[in-house]
Amino acid sequence: MKKALFFLFLSLAFTHLFGQTVNVTFQVDMSNETVNANGVHIAGNFQQAAGFPSNWQPGTTQLFDSLSNNIYEITVAIPTGTYEYKFINGNAWGNDESVPAACGIFSGGSYNREVVIGANDTTIPPVFFGTCLASTPPKMVVFQLGMKGQIINSNGVHVAGNFQQVAGFPSNWDPTSTELTDPDGDSIYTDTVMIPAGTIEYKFINGNTWLNEETVPSSCGVPNGSGGFNRSLIFASDTTL
Repeated sequence: MKKALFFLFLSLAFTHLFGQTVNVTFQVDMSNETVNANGVHIAGNFQQAAGFPSNWQPGTTQLFDSLSNNIYEITVAIPTGTYEYKFINGNAWGNDESVPAACGIFSGGSYNREVVIGANDTTIPPVFFGTCLASTPPKMVVFQLGMKGQIINSNGVHVAGNFQQVAGFPSNWDPTSTELTDPDGDSIYTDTVMIPAGTIEYKFINGNTWLNEETVPSSCGVPNGSGGFNRSLIFASDTTL
């Protein structure tokens, strides 16, 4: 009788341990990518356990950018265990990422990402699509430019730099796409962007062509390789210039 109760207890314990599910959040940073019109998806051997029709289906498990910060995510409930997966910029194979060997596991002729899920809810830190590089939540940077005493160009005031693409603009060093405005009429033109922490270089433009760029003094600039200077900012948190 005691043996029967012991084995019954053991059976129930294993059922609880291996039958329980936890919430797992997958995340990918698409800051450096042009997001496919069909959306961002994930495929892996967890999909069926999460309630999708089958595993390794590239078009059924979509991630969303709910915070408008270029980080796409989805939360699923799956049993504890080891899983392989890939992110897809679209909804079909051919748009899947090439996972580097340094952070992948070789399977079926290519590399997949792998995660081991324990007994607790898990949020997997975001990585940049197709890389091993971890992504950190973007920081808010507020550009401000005093234009008192200046004649404002009819094409507006802009800023251009090596931050624009990760901020969601088409390309870096584009003098036309990132406009500063003066909504309160105090001659201080501003614009706010969300970008990863780090070091950026930039210039202000009174207009929207490089003919209207400022000449940055060497005392507050860094050499730009073309005989002139750019402004520079090193930041690790939300920053208002």
